[in-house]
Amino acid sequence: MFIELSPLSPRLKYVVIALVMAVLGIAAGLFASTFLGVSTTLGKNIPAFHIASDYVAGVITASCLFIVIFFLPIEMSTKKALAALWVARSMVTLGFMLYYEYIYRLDAYNYYTWMQAGYKELDWFLFDGTNTVISIGNMLIKNFPFLNFYHALKVLFSFLGLIGALLFFRGYQEITGDKDPMTLYLIGLFPSSIFWSSILGKDPIVFFLLSCFFYGTMLVCKKISIKALALLIVGAIGLVFMRFWLAPVATVSLLVAYNLAKSAKISTIKIAVGVLVVFGSVAFFSIAAEQFKILSFNDLIERIQTMSRSWGSGGSTTSVPVFTGLKDLVLYLPIGAFTAIFRPLPGDVMNLFGVVAGLENLVLLVMYGIALFSYKIEERRTPFMLYITTFIAIWGSLYAFISPQNLGTASRFKLQILPLMLIYIQFVKFKKQQKTMQNENNPT
Repeated sequence: MFIELSPLSPRLKYVVIALVMAVLGIAAGLFASTFLGVSTTLGKNIPAFHIASDYVAGVITASCLFIVIFFLPIEMSTKKALAALWVARSMVTLGFMLYYEYIYRLDAYNYYTWMQAGYKELDWFLFDGTNTVISIGNMLIKNFPFLNFYHALKVLFSFLGLIGALLFFRGYQEITGDKDPMTLYLIGLFPSSIFWSSILGKDPIVFFLLSCFFYGTMLVCKKISIKALALLIVGAIGLVFMRFWLAPVATVSLLVAYNLAKSAKISTIKIAVGVLVVFGSVAFFSIAAEQFKILSFNDLIERIQTMSRSWGSGGSTTSVPVFTGLKDLVLYLPIGAFTAIFRPLPGDVMNLFGVVAGLENLVLLVMYGIALFSYKIEERRTPFMLYITTFIAIWGSLYAFISPQNLGTASRFKLQILPLMLIYIQFVKFKKQQKTMQNENNPT
């Protein structure tokens, strides 16, 4: 007699598949670490007591997080896309990145060492992302001892980057209603995006916080809700601790998007928000000026001069002019902004990572240029477009004096605006497809 088994429910079926793939992933990691010795050879610079065991901990963490994806409160089609992205991201985090860690001495090694050492007391630092990320790592290690491995923490940070990609996609969906996961794949698989949002450091956290603020902004521009405000508060407060200057950049972009949209009507709420943001910005910059001891315009010039040379070391450095006054800053601004957003280009940095970054930026430059000139000016006055263009414009003006000195660092910093640029490109493509469909359905 045979017992007839009832078919598995769709959700349970995918959970079972996830478990099988997780087991296979762990087995592959054990094989690579134990028999091939790949992790030990390429991980010689990693500050771990036993590199092979540390690597296996990372593989196990990645496999467990793969299962977590199928329990997220999102539709199954998005879960499938996230699962595919996580497989690709895990291959980068636990595969390709080993080669990068083998070649370069990274800040991530210091972060991990300091995370283990911890502080005598919980130490949060306003305007200091380095110490904030160390405090976060230390709390994770104290409360979850199984995360006390370099690769395990790196994988966890990478997963945060994956969630950031999802939230950017959610913001895009709020405006367009587009259910096609192609935009999610674009954000999640673009080389700089998948790489720099997968490291152990500040970048994945900043990426996540910016995604929270972007998603919250898109929700607010449709309707003010608790969910939207919560996302904005998390994003803004988190940015103050990680990259403090990005908080006012995002806030001003929100103000522009909310108040200056084509269909916007003047209301008491909008006036109140505008006044609050203005006074908040003044207070914020006053605190920042005191923090960095900027008491005069000459102090500001000197501070910019110092920042423009802070990353001037390594094989991808470029020369930055001396700034003596406002005229020098204004004349250099467009050159520096272009460099911050679109360089390195092919030929700028002649190593493996420089060549990849150069080709990526060339493609991005062409795609973004086409998208930028494909829209009429009046069509750009939507909350969605206004937020993206304002954020990129302000960001480019700030990083014009930070990124150009080191094109390798510039590639990492650009992660802060890369999803917005990719979303802009996809949005233009989506609108063109809509117009084509309308023309086909309503021929004249």
